[in-house]
Amino acid sequence: MSNAQVMYPTSMPTWRNPLAATIAMPSVSIISPVGIIMLLLGASLAFPVHIAGRAYLGEFFLAILATYGLLQLLSGSKGLAKSFLVILVAMLLSLLGYVLSDLHQQTPPSDYLRGWARWAFMITNFIGLTWIVSRNPTYLYILLVGWAVASPMAGWHLGLHAPMSLWKFFGASQLPFVVLFFVRYRSPKFITVACLGLAALNAALDTRSNALICAVVAGVVFLAGRQSSPYLNKVSLSRFIKFIIILGLCFGVAVFSVKWYSDQYGYERRQSGSDTKRSVSAQVCFQAIMDSPIIGYGSWAKSPELAKLRDRLIEKQINSHVFRADAQEDRIVAHSQLLQGWLEGGLLGLFFFAFLGVQMAIKGTFLTIERGFDSMTPLFATSLLLSGWHLIFSPFNGDQRMLIAAACAVLCYLANEKYVLRNNRNYYVMASSQRPMVVQ
Repeated sequence: MSNAQVMYPTSMPTWRNPLAATIAMPSVSIISPVGIIMLLLGASLAFPVHIAGRAYLGEFFLAILATYGLLQLLSGSKGLAKSFLVILVAMLLSLLGYVLSDLHQQTPPSDYLRGWARWAFMITNFIGLTWIVSRNPTYLYILLVGWAVASPMAGWHLGLHAPMSLWKFFGASQLPFVVLFFVRYRSPKFITVACLGLAALNAALDTRSNALICAVVAGVVFLAGRQSSPYLNKVSLSRFIKFIIILGLCFGVAVFSVKWYSDQYGYERRQSGSDTKRSVSAQVCFQAIMDSPIIGYGSWAKSPELAKLRDRLIEKQINSHVFRADAQEDRIVAHSQLLQGWLEGGLLGLFFFAFLGVQMAIKGTFLTIERGFDSMTPLFATSLLLSGWHLIFSPFNGDQRMLIAAACAVLCYLANEKYVLRNNRNYYVMASSQRPMVVQ
């Protein structure tokens, strides 16, 4: 014991101090100088600027930050560098898929430049946000609070003044980050109830996806909060089965709540129309992919025949004519990032999104049943689940770039934390939060 170092659990392991014993994150004030900078950077990510396509003001700041942080990230700890490099290579491979598909399909420059810029911004967003989370993950969530608060103002500025439209597109996904940031130091039970309250609010206001996400986050927080160790917990079959059952119950309760509110407030027609359009779009998109599974259709994929087939199928389902803007006349709309990546970029275009889905499932399981609970657990879970939902059910648009990059930054943080803890076996022998831990 003479050579042992007694460490008290005071802060999470970080890439700057990877052997810190920890239960809670270092306290970071939202009104500190760095906190205010993060708030402003997040707010700037809500406001679009139009240069050929749509970019967001904050993305240019993140691009500058990426040039500074790239080499630091690659030369960081082994767990950090490996995870960061693998995700970066996956993004570059999918970008290559888009380039090859655009060249093969002879995509017009106005389309392929927008398509390539979409990937370039997501890559620089990823680098910049990963560098930020490597300093302290709380900075990332202060940034997301700034984005969340500014989003309704950005929607109003864009001309969306109807309260329900503002809520649907600029409030429902943003509110959980604000609420969970300010209750992150409360008990897991309190946070679980807060998440269920958010789920009920979303169900009542007809934002089904966010109701389901918040309900599953509640399940994650409930399970993680019951861990016996604040560091790493042994994984067993019984714990994994409990994990599946609890999350399944949360999802089921959310589905029941959504259906109940839908019956009470007459949301069925809108929801049915939305489901029909998404289902038909997925069928048509999959048919297009089967016609050309290796090489994609290029950025902003177009096919007059398939677009008209989609419209006929939708009209048959909803017994109503489909109206579309002339600019969208030939677009093949994929309400799924997985399908869109495959459709536009071929197999290489699919690669990143498929890899992202697998990594989110692995790290989400680690977050819930192996990693100890701390103040970042609900925020990490929200980022991963929100991006996981969009991966399956939302298009790869400009407003998704930042959320995908934030989820990838969280994956890097969790991968590094897992690497550090698993390679320091003393972290498996836990004391209570009131007692010191001995690290050899």
